[in-house]
Amino acid sequence: STPETAPEEEIEGDAGEAPVEKEAEPTYAPTEEPAAEEEGVVEPAPQPTPTAPALPAAPYPLRNIFPETLYWMPEAVTDDAGHYAFDLPLADTLTSWRVTALASTRDGVIGAGERDLVIYQEFFIDVAAPTEIAAGEVTTATVTLYNYLPEAQTVTLTPVAAEWYALREAPAPLTLAPGEVRSAIFTFRPHRAGAYQLQVQAEATGASGIPVRDAVAIEVVVR
Repeated sequence: STPETAPEEEIEGDAGEAPVEKEAEPTYAPTEEPAAEEEGVVEPAPQPTPTAPALPAAPYPLRNIFPETLYWMPEAVTDDAGHYAFDLPLADTLTSWRVTALASTRDGVIGAGERDLVIYQEFFIDVAAPTEIAAGEVTTATVTLYNYLPEAQTVTLTPVAAEWYALREAPAPLTLAPGEVRSAIFTFRPHRAGAYQLQVQAEATGASGIPVRDAVAIEVVVR
């Protein structure tokens, strides 16, 4: 059961992309419960919880962590002013997370609050494919492209080569107007059983000549 003397905090997301296979949720060590108060002793301010390892930032910041719940801390103890500090490693889902906090004071007063935390970028892709396929079966993957940049973008899609599959038909380059969403497909044939990542890179160039990139990996199981 949830301790009555500690606030609860949960952050959940409403997916802003097409459904993709979710990675296992990261776990974080809870902050320690402070010792019993003693007269004349000031409790230290809460310290941030440990963060997950950062992913490489260049040249393609791979997005492959898509949990349904971003953070959950059932024993988050605040300081005397009611503040709770923590580092929040953001997932790769582009969405509006719903931040919910439930709290109680030592004398039993209950409170709750809810806010939105928006994760967004102006150009991104979403990759969809069957999560379980048979070895030797030609499979179609769909890449949906979103361009919210102020100028048109010519996009090149590249499925990253891997030993477990052979690319049959590569996706064609696309041009997206500002605010446009389009889809492309490619086909591949897996030839080795196991659990793998299917990774797709996208590079877009507009009239300014400045390239923008995105890369997504989803989990695929080959039987």
